[in-house]
Amino acid sequence: TMDVTAGTHMATSVLETSNVGVTKITVPGLFTIDNDKGTVNPTDFLQEWETRSVSGSLSLNYRGWWNVDVTGRNDWSSTLPDGENSYFYPSVSTAWVFTDALDMSSDLFSSGKVRASWTRVGNDAGPYQLASVYGTLQPWGSTPMFAVPNELPNEALKPEETTAWEVGADLGFFNERLGFVVTYYDRSTKNQILGVQISTTSGYTTQRLNAGEIRNHGVELLLKAMPVRLDNGFRWNVTMNWSKNNSEVVDLYGDLTTLRLGGQWSMNVEARKGEPYGLFFGNGYLKDEQGRWLLDDRGRPQKDNNRRILGNYNPDWLGGIQNRFSYRAFDLSLLVDGQRGGDIFS
Repeated sequence: TMDVTAGTHMATSVLETSNVGVTKITVPGLFTIDNDKGTVNPTDFLQEWETRSVSGSLSLNYRGWWNVDVTGRNDWSSTLPDGENSYFYPSVSTAWVFTDALDMSSDLFSSGKVRASWTRVGNDAGPYQLASVYGTLQPWGSTPMFAVPNELPNEALKPEETTAWEVGADLGFFNERLGFVVTYYDRSTKNQILGVQISTTSGYTTQRLNAGEIRNHGVELLLKAMPVRLDNGFRWNVTMNWSKNNSEVVDLYGDLTTLRLGGQWSMNVEARKGEPYGLFFGNGYLKDEQGRWLLDDRGRPQKDNNRRILGNYNPDWLGGIQNRFSYRAFDLSLLVDGQRGGDIFS
């Protein structure tokens, strides 16, 4: 069998807000604009952007046990510069149900499928990042005030690009009362659109740039089981999932070795070249060779003046267990999930 689809799509988005506020009122409890005692502060905000797309897909199936899907899409975005606002992203995937193809299904081994896919996805920038857009400030007396943003725009932005592939297998046993799903994936994002710190002597604090490449790869495991299935309709289903992701900052813009993503007090959240994404970087505490804090005369930990990597907010792994009990028209579900690792800055 063969299925073919093709189409075109246009999305126009408008975000508009209007607000009028006062900081003081004359008559207590009367919350109206004309009851203002101070300065009336009106604000208006407008964003408009548009994306036009063409897409198509082809799906092939042979005897129900071999499937191939191919897709392609091209977008034109108004938020990217002329000549760079078109980006194409394709995908291809295949799945082979080898238990049907080789006629090897049994009560013990009921189903088996292997699958693989590859895809590339594009992403545009937010509105108005190619040129400076003036913002209004509170008037100075009767004089209106405007200001340029703190971020330097970029007339040469490129679309982000994420390339990914994955392989996996789905296995079923005992007439599908026990099943396993395993997947390995690898994703790489290039030309990420980020605000990069620049010298404030330029009049700006950051510049919008295509700032680097980040790679994520890992494994996902899923177990499905039906320990109890009675003739009166009672069912007990168990689903367990576990996943582990590994990230790496492969490259940054130019000769940058680190990029500040955020922070609190003296601690920065950073993307550091060659390190996992989402590091905590700052001042820790002095410790001895056994890893114990060195205390001062008041019994408090001593600050380490050498800034260093303190941790990472990403977890080591994620997992969960769901139990579902069904009897006729009644369902009861219990879910427990959590993570190991993932540092918190206090």
